[in-house]
Amino acid sequence: MTVIERMTVTVPLDPFMNLKALSAYSSLSVRKLRQLIDRDPADALPAYRIDRRVLVRKSDFDAYMANYRISGRPGVVAVLRKLA
Repeated sequence: MTVIERMTVTVPLDPFMNLKALSAYSSLSVRKLRQLIDRDPADALPAYRIDRRVLVRKSDFDAYMANYRISGRPGVVAVLRKLA
């Protein structure tokens, strides 16, 4: 009987994704992702350009999208705040 004393498993926990893969992950079109990357630097989706390839780290995309998260219906919330 063989006993394994040590095993190393390599799993990409935070992969770089090309725009096609990111499009499938995010349900946004490649065109929309390019628009987000090309915004002003303060509001742009962080990306890496290597020659003609554009790569986005999954965690960077998730953090970027978290900035645009909304809760509830914004119109209803605004009306309720005016009433209070």
